[in-house]
Amino acid sequence: QLAFHIHMLGVGLRLRYKCTGQFADLEEAINIYQQALQCTLPDSMGLPNLLNSLAIGLSTRYAIIGQITDLEEAIRISRQAVAATPNESPNLPAHLNNLGGELYLRYIRTGQLADLEEAILIHKTATQCTSPGSPGLPSCLNNLGSVLHSRYDRTRQLDNLEEAIRVWKSAV
Repeated sequence: QLAFHIHMLGVGLRLRYKCTGQFADLEEAINIYQQALQCTLPDSMGLPNLLNSLAIGLSTRYAIIGQITDLEEAIRISRQAVAATPNESPNLPAHLNNLGGELYLRYIRTGQLADLEEAILIHKTATQCTSPGSPGLPSCLNNLGSVLHSRYDRTRQLDNLEEAIRVWKSAV
């Protein structure tokens, strides 16, 4: 119960950061998420969302500051969030999307093809576990199309571009 309220405070701070751009709000949100984790039981139903929120905070800070350690930590925590999320959870696609996005960011930073390949697999999984009428499906498909396009840019294999176009058409 306490962890949930602490988590929501962090969410509020992160949203305020998005509105105002005050970096201190993002920093405080990350600290709040870390505090909430300390009082969250490993089998808590709220753990996956809390982990996901912390990973989002860290990847946002990475986007601002550029410290690879923030991105590495975000990926590690996102993996935990995905692992802790039940397969039937409606939050699973969002958690997968975040992990895929973080892996893609690391690919952009390091050029490691393995990160791009894993991001593609994760985005495909996110798309597959999103129900057809879900409002989140177009976003999942767009993300998948983007990583497939990046693989085309890297390999120049036309089938990657064709698949990206098919996926983007599905998103539309």
